[in-house]
Amino acid sequence: MRLEPRPSHYSRLKNDKKLYISANESKIRLYRRFLQTNPDLTPTENNRGAKYWLFCEIMDHEFNISIGYPRSDLCNECELFNTRITNARQENREEERHLLEEQQDRHWRGAEHFQDELRNAKQVDQISFSLCFDYQKNFVLPLTGIGKEYFSSHLNIYNLGFQNLATEHAVMVMYPQHYAHKSANEVASLLEYYCENFVPENVHYLNLFSDNAATNKNRFVFAMCQYLCLKRFHRITFTFPTPGHSFMPIDRSFALIEKLKKKEDRVVAPSTWTDLVKRSRPSSPFELLYLEKPFTDDMRNDETPTVRVKNFKNALNPHLRNRLSINTIKKITFTPDLHPQIATEYGEPCNQDLRLFIDTVSVNDILNSIDNAEFAYDEGTFLPVPQAAATSCHDILRHVIVPNNVTFFNNLHA
Repeated sequence: MRLEPRPSHYSRLKNDKKLYISANESKIRLYRRFLQTNPDLTPTENNRGAKYWLFCEIMDHEFNISIGYPRSDLCNECELFNTRITNARQENREEERHLLEEQQDRHWRGAEHFQDELRNAKQVDQISFSLCFDYQKNFVLPLTGIGKEYFSSHLNIYNLGFQNLATEHAVMVMYPQHYAHKSANEVASLLEYYCENFVPENVHYLNLFSDNAATNKNRFVFAMCQYLCLKRFHRITFTFPTPGHSFMPIDRSFALIEKLKKKEDRVVAPSTWTDLVKRSRPSSPFELLYLEKPFTDDMRNDETPTVRVKNFKNALNPHLRNRLSINTIKKITFTPDLHPQIATEYGEPCNQDLRLFIDTVSVNDILNSIDNAEFAYDEGTFLPVPQAAATSCHDILRHVIVPNNVTFFNNLHA
């Protein structure tokens, strides 16, 4: 019997020799296959053979193999390496297999370096602050369970989470797709708001961790980091993970929310989702913010802070270079001198110039542009949503009883 175990996707540093097999397997099935392959070891009255408990003992402790969990959000490169290495092994191409394994090992070391950076960032002094942020998987409205809903579009609800790595205090910013987009304007506006309201005044060094999504790794968010350095910080360090290995503390917070989400079978009001987020972590409840407008059943203010989005794209576009090679950036540091430094390999110092701004830009240009940026959306208007989403939402809501105070859907239009 031959198994094809795999190492852990995230915890190789702690379990460097631990291996896992497919979640579709079970120990009892493996034991039965083992006996079919080795019938002479089948336990009988006259032959003690290989008992099930002994099989499990050897599998767990001698070979250090466990049953894995269903996997999602897998790394493209990891899966490609696994496929190519398996093919090379089956076809006895040993030289190619060794080369692929070396390349895979370098890829894993890069992923582990990001996790090392996260762990080190938790040990900060009083003048340093470490923050990770990311978007959660979208919520949807309405959620009713009726048959036609499975084939219909929904209204997407976004949640951008910020988490202090040292204290694990987390802020969740929830808003629907007809309030604001999911773009650099939103991320930059909320990053500025967070630093102004949640980062202590005595902090001089800011460490940021986020994934490689277009809303985080782009020139407008970088320009906001430079602005924050000009205003108050001595240095900002922004670190990005290897794609497919971006598990961060904020993802554990999202997992608590997702666990409760699975228990909801009918959601026809925004308050169901906002209340769920608030009670997802009873020991240290998440703090909630809204974006643009109150995300409430009747659209009225419930004293939850509401952040307005500024149009930093229009304000900064004349000062930024159009073509930047930023996809390979692993880390970038900002200081008040307008010369961001980058590293394209994990473990290397940030010593390469990133020409983010045009040559004629000045400190005052950046400060004035961001300080005087206009709001991205008019206060009393709502963004259009896809026709299919608007139609299906109103159609599905006809099949359920919606409380009278839920006027949230009245402003939904294509």
